[in-house]
Amino acid sequence: MSEIKEKTVKNCGNEDFDWDAYEHGSGTRLKVNKSIKTKNGKDKVYSFHPDAQKFYDLLEGGSNHSYSEPAKGGIYEGTVVNVSEENALIDIGYREEVYIKLDKEKQENIDLLQNNATVSIKVLNEKEDSGAIMGSMSGAIEYMREKELKESIETQNTAYAGTILELIESGGYIVEVNGIKCFMPGSLAGMNKLYDFKSILGKVMYVVPINYSREKGTIVVSHRKYLQTLVPVKIEELKESISEKYTGFVTGTTKFGVFCEFNECLTGMIHSSDLGGEFKAMHSNNSIKPGDEIEFYIKEIVNEKKIILTQNPSSDPWRNIDEKYKVPSVVQGKINAVKDYGAFIELEKGIVGLLHCSEYKNKTIVEGETTDIKINKIDKSTKKIFLALAD
Repeated sequence: MSEIKEKTVKNCGNEDFDWDAYEHGSGTRLKVNKSIKTKNGKDKVYSFHPDAQKFYDLLEGGSNHSYSEPAKGGIYEGTVVNVSEENALIDIGYREEVYIKLDKEKQENIDLLQNNATVSIKVLNEKEDSGAIMGSMSGAIEYMREKELKESIETQNTAYAGTILELIESGGYIVEVNGIKCFMPGSLAGMNKLYDFKSILGKVMYVVPINYSREKGTIVVSHRKYLQTLVPVKIEELKESISEKYTGFVTGTTKFGVFCEFNECLTGMIHSSDLGGEFKAMHSNNSIKPGDEIEFYIKEIVNEKKIILTQNPSSDPWRNIDEKYKVPSVVQGKINAVKDYGAFIELEKGIVGLLHCSEYKNKTIVEGETTDIKINKIDKSTKKIFLALAD
């Protein structure tokens, strides 16, 4: 009998059954049902009942159902068993179905609740007083959307449309992204500091998830991060229409000039000497304010972070250069400087081209002299002219 006591013994239906007393009273040693497949190979089943395997599986959770209670807040995939006017029953592999109250769900979710359809749900409770386990499709969808946003933080290369819901006292915004309420600091709401923090309330703008605040339990998003990705494309577009008049708004002023934002994500500066009549006077008496609308032209694109603007297009000799100089054509130019790699030749004040050294390797070039020069190429976007000696 000690052998039986030391080993795990299974009695399908009553684990407290006294096997030793039964065997002693009957005078018969029970036989093990070797046809029963057990989990660990050590369990012994003594029942030869036709449903002995089924009973064993029920005790061990070896069937298709789990007998551990679903965790509150857990996300489970299940099959729709039944749909009534008020509730839906979902089989998640537990011994009991999970109830979904339809009046708590959006219509778009209810439309998915067809018999035998597979859906994801979030368990809301361990059990109600009635013994029912309640679930929510909306909760599962919200969980998966939040998970997607969190995962995108690592790469920061995905932008989502967000609605600016609320301006909060801490200097930021509550932004709804795919049904998830996120936080956007005011400093990340634009390329430059906003002149009116309430101006974007209710608007839809693209934001990029950049961080997760455990302290606030929310995802942090940035509109500026999205705008920064647009800059290279906007610069190329600017080069193609550099002679046009642009409209922007003032973001700040200094004694040297005025900073302007335009084309959604670009920022440039108008030097005080390039301001036009009205704005020149306003700059002198410090009456230009952030948010003021202003018109200007592109004077020079130094790089993506430095764009020089002007309100006096006549001051920029490059503005109508394609009308003044044709390609190819021969003009006169003054040799300003001679370097190892070539000579810089001035066609007029502010217009200087490069004559590569290979163009005059058999000739002498002297600084200060005037010579006939051939224009081979004009790159208006970079303000470069490529020259050759006239034949």
